Amino acid sequence: MTAMQINPYSNTQLAQLIIRGIGLIYLIAFISLFYQLPGIIGPDGLAVAAKTLKLYPFTLLWLNDSNIFIQILCLLGVVFSSLMLLGVHKTWISLCTWILFTSICAVGLSYFHYIWDLLLMEMGFCTILLTCLRTDSKYVLLFIQFLVFRLFFMMGYVKLVSDDPSWQNLLFVKNYLLNQPMPNRISWWLYQLPDLFHQIFAIITLVVECLIPFFIFIPKKLTAFRKAIFYILTLFMLGLFFSGNYGYFQFLVIVMCLAILNDLDLKTFPVLKKIKPREKFYGPQNLRAKKIIIYPAMIFLSLIGSFWIVNMVTRPPQASFCDVTWTFKKTHPVLPDLFIKATRLALMAKLSFPYDLFSHLPKNRHDVVVQGSNDNENWKNYEFIYKPSSETQIAGNYAPFQSRIDHQIFYLGLVQAFAANPIDKIDRSALAFFARRLSVQDLPQKLLEGNQAVLNLLKENPFPEAPPKFVRLQLVKQEFTNVDELKSTGRWWRNEVVRILD
Repeated sequence: MTAMQINPYSNTQLAQLIIRGIGLIYLIAFISLFYQLPGIIGPDGLAVAAKTLKLYPFTLLWLNDSNIFIQILCLLGVVFSSLMLLGVHKTWISLCTWILFTSICAVGLSYFHYIWDLLLMEMGFCTILLTCLRTDSKYVLLFIQFLVFRLFFMMGYVKLVSDDPSWQNLLFVKNYLLNQPMPNRISWWLYQLPDLFHQIFAIITLVVECLIPFFIFIPKKLTAFRKAIFYILTLFMLGLFFSGNYGYFQFLVIVMCLAILNDLDLKTFPVLKKIKPREKFYGPQNLRAKKIIIYPAMIFLSLIGSFWIVNMVTRPPQASFCDVTWTFKKTHPVLPDLFIKATRLALMAKLSFPYDLFSHLPKNRHDVVVQGSNDNENWKNYEFIYKPSSETQIAGNYAPFQSRIDHQIFYLGLVQAFAANPIDKIDRSALAFFARRLSVQDLPQKLLEGNQAVLNLLKENPFPEAPPKFVRLQLVKQEFTNVDELKSTGRWWRNEVVRILD
């Protein structure tokens, strides 16, 4: 077979394309994090790394936790991820990139534990396996297919069994458009559609997340059907991308879904078919290492992934993925202690995660407005980079980039709203997880100190000459306006101050 011929069931070019795609996602993540890290995990940040190091042994920040060192790690991540994107697919490059990213995420608490961060850590490990196995990558691609299945099925199952009234009447998508962290203009306009459209969107969501994943493993010979599955999942992710702001999540999932295809399928994509095999960038094939290390590792991680699914299906309704291991002994007493310890180790090493989200949403949206004053009477709003601070503002579509503090402030409002209204069926443990890691006092105290690292996370400082004497957090109930109100007043939101947070 010549270099220009393509084996109908070959995966060499596909594997290289996936590695390039993960390199691009890494690059976006590191660029987005560079200016944010000092204000988040730096010595003067909101989630100081030095305070959490004892909980996470697998991080390079044990060597040094200064701002300079943290940003050097980020710059190295930019270099290594750029090499991956350019086609330099050596195992040590993928390994170094993964170590750099997990080192940052490990100590960032809830600031770096969004689903796209967890997924990139797990998928980043898969790229290490892809570069290890050179052209013999079919089992790693099968492993990635299982990750895609696990992601979609777990997201769909929690919705299917949810007792949230908005799922039962199929209006959950409408509720989701309002209650997501950073709605944009498209979210607002979709929200205005009649309920029938939202019910159709809900049915489509359940079908894509609960039914389509089972067809991911169809034989390679069914080319048209397999490509249809890829297109469905990709279109679904693009719909989420345009209607919300979830970092690089949608792009990462699309790269993962490429594992459903093979080299021959790339010929149908004019841009992708130009990618040629570049064997010289692969390290030497080590059959012994492959058999002794890589395959057992994939088998073990597949068992853990299967356990997440089983545990989700059999766990009590009040359990959450945030209480990852508390149900092990209670619901699965037959599991050996060694497996439980190994699973916890895999979690700590950022090798495998459970994925379930949006099983419940609050009835009402709440956000937090941060204000400062010098006389305790005249208050000025602190402007965030993406989060709107007035009724006439609404977020744009800034994905795949993300302002971490913007999202955390929203979750702070979600926690406080639930504390004030326990009737809402919000995931208790998930909210407790965020509450423990972003206390109400953290941000105001940093602003009162005039902490420059934290101020750099904001769009504008209303007190450029000296820090204010008072800072308060307003819990605000928010609703979307309607089309007539938008045209007459220019307001996207109706805001109602609920209370001042202590």
